[in-house]
Amino acid sequence: QGGKQIQVNGQAFSATGFQLDGTSDQDPILGEILINPPIDAIAEVKQASQDYDAEFGYVSGGMLTYSTKSGSNAFHGSAFEYLYLNTPGFQDFARNPFNSAENKSVPTVHWNQFGGSIGGKVIKDKLFFFGDAQLTRRLDSESVLTTVPTAAARGGDFSGYINNGNNIIYDPATGDPVTGLGRTAFPNNTIPTNRLSSQALAILNYFPLPNTVEQGTGFNFRNNHATTGSETFNTNQWDTRWDYYLNEKNTFFGRYSYAGFTIQAPGAFGLLAGGPSFNNVGYAGSSDVLNQSLAAGWTRTINPTLVNEFRFGYMRYRVNAVPNGVGTTPATAAGIPGLNLDKYFTSGMPAFFINGDQNGNGNASLGYALNINSCNCPLAQREQQYQVVDNISKMLGNHNIKAGADIRYALNLRVPSDAHRAGELTFGPSYTGLVSGTGVTQGYGLASFLLGESTFFRRYVSSSTDAQERQKRWSFYGQDAWRVTSKLTV
Repeated sequence: QGGKQIQVNGQAFSATGFQLDGTSDQDPILGEILINPPIDAIAEVKQASQDYDAEFGYVSGGMLTYSTKSGSNAFHGSAFEYLYLNTPGFQDFARNPFNSAENKSVPTVHWNQFGGSIGGKVIKDKLFFFGDAQLTRRLDSESVLTTVPTAAARGGDFSGYINNGNNIIYDPATGDPVTGLGRTAFPNNTIPTNRLSSQALAILNYFPLPNTVEQGTGFNFRNNHATTGSETFNTNQWDTRWDYYLNEKNTFFGRYSYAGFTIQAPGAFGLLAGGPSFNNVGYAGSSDVLNQSLAAGWTRTINPTLVNEFRFGYMRYRVNAVPNGVGTTPATAAGIPGLNLDKYFTSGMPAFFINGDQNGNGNASLGYALNINSCNCPLAQREQQYQVVDNISKMLGNHNIKAGADIRYALNLRVPSDAHRAGELTFGPSYTGLVSGTGVTQGYGLASFLLGESTFFRRYVSSSTDAQERQKRWSFYGQDAWRVTSKLTV
């Protein structure tokens, strides 16, 4: 939400540099752009993919530099609004043929982006101001096709899951207790009700029932649930810049930028249950981001061939991301111990990866996790950076000599949940499969789930007080651009 990732020259996105008004415009940890000013606020854009000046030598990808507008003696302003809306008339006229939801309703899309800018003088020829704002109110809806357990399977009956002799459920309580060799199949591919896990049955209630069949096969046990949902995405951005011309040799400027983002999106099965994200939304959870940037500069023309530029920069990047349902304890309510351990960090629906057959067909998922709905949550990120830059340029005949320093001090804290802190449980088909000397075949992950046997578990655990990283960096450079002839510069 702070910006898009740009890759140049085959380098990682973090190797691309961004500068706004002569100061860094990217967070120190991931290297993503921090402030994206509205188009009406941009005075100049420069992009270089190779042969940058020495002052940009800290990047190995591309270098993008932006400058914001300043005011003038004349007042100028602008206003804009972009509205993207699928009205009921549009829904009737151009129905989405790929939306396979049972009710065939077209999801609502309401995207309104608006704002403006104004600039002018406070003191003629001396003090100027410029300000801009951009707001976005977006409701972006999409559909998704996923897999849910059938009504019969919730009671242990997998007879309808048999496909050309596959998906046979074997009783893990039979055969060799160590190797699993010699297992026998459950009669009629049905698990007795007295063997079903009460915790698994409680979690199954968060899955809706099927409402469609798999296209092309007619199977009702995979790709059998189509639904729609909406993501809410709002932004508030504004910038203000002030320029002061003391005299012909000294000019000053200051700029402050604010960019706030909020997003909330449910999973396919609702806010608490989560599940797969919707197509083109790609995220489920709740996120609140605030980016701030401050820049100040003093340019002194010492003489016609000697110029000094001084810049001070400060940036702050704050992210809070949590799963929907934070504060709830659905695992505890279902009778599963050791997952929801508190009301915040380990709260909400854990991630359940309920696999299908040995080939990965019929997989189902519930809850929140990076591999379910891109929710790295809860996530707390706090970054601050102070920066002092000084550049001095000297024209000496056909030489343009430039030297300078870039000094930075950063305070960074990033506490992710690369694996959901409430736990990520995987239920594979091997626990209910046929074991032989060459491996495991048959079985079904949902059957393993109903028997209450997780085949893999992980969770992210950090200390109660996560350390704050402190970074100090000094960069110095010197450069001589020698114009040998009108056609050759070294």
